[in-house]
Amino acid sequence: FTFNPHNYVSKNVYSEDFAIKDNVLIKYLGKENKVVIPPGINKIESGAFWNCYFIDEIIIPEGVRSIGGDAFIYCDKLKKLNIPASVEKIGDDPFAGSDHLDIINESTHFSLINQVLFDSAQKRLIHYGSHMKAEKYVIPLSVEWIGKHSFYKNHNLRKVVITENVRFIGNNAFSDCDNITLENRSPNFVYVDGSLLNREQTTLIHYSLGTDQDEYVIPRSVRTIGRNSFW
Repeated sequence: FTFNPHNYVSKNVYSEDFAIKDNVLIKYLGKENKVVIPPGINKIESGAFWNCYFIDEIIIPEGVRSIGGDAFIYCDKLKKLNIPASVEKIGDDPFAGSDHLDIINESTHFSLINQVLFDSAQKRLIHYGSHMKAEKYVIPLSVEWIGKHSFYKNHNLRKVVITENVRFIGNNAFSDCDNITLENRSPNFVYVDGSLLNREQTTLIHYSLGTDQDEYVIPRSVRTIGRNSFW
């Protein structure tokens, strides 16, 4: 007889409020206002708390290493959520559309500056809070990547300055920002008549809702109208 401790592991037992497979939280099924995610979870899947509009606070335990994109999207009443030190990866803005959320970041893999969330090097902008009151925001010069949904549903912003080093903008980055216009300083994009285009002007990426005009004619050079560009 030989004893192998690696085979002597009892399975975690989780509440029925959580749909979990292989220690991945796939979906929250409960109706609590305060949700404590159970220990043993190592990943929160994309869309796990999608449209859980009734939740006020979510506590994420140490041990979670990955948070999927849109994990907490449309959690309209969510006011408090922590990113524990164990988190290494975050997908496309997991917090989009959470209108009252204050984030607490404990992970060295990310940087939180005045409720704007970046990766640790501040090259990727992940989330700009939809409840932020500023009317103008200048993207830091370190940023190369503006993520999907990152400014989604902010009604106060009137101008965002896209700085020189931005190379990529995800779809829906400025959607539902109903007062927004852009100022572009990046050589990788062109901003004209309220629309943001790629450098070659063959792809329309975004049309600004704050643009005061009743008609827009898509330039003849455009071959692709980007996903959600007129959202």
